[in-house]
Amino acid sequence: MTMDPIPLEDLALLDVLHRVFQCDESIPIEPEMKQRLIESALVEDTDEGLRLTDAGVAMCKSFRHRIEADKRAAMIIGQRG
Repeated sequence: MTMDPIPLEDLALLDVLHRVFQCDESIPIEPEMKQRLIESALVEDTDEGLRLTDAGVAMCKSFRHRIEADKRAAMIIGQRG
């Protein structure tokens, strides 16, 4: 039994969404990425800067649950192996 790892693109998206949530502007978000996030309704551009929408928060939670589930599954598979 093998598990497909979470795609790097998803991990990168989680990182960007986390930076938006933390208001971390130390690493700027590329304009194209920013536009895609806005168009996909994951973030909104406010007077105070970018902020996560409810959909963005849900996406972050989903990714975090997937990462935790993958860790647990790997641990169980390792114990059986």
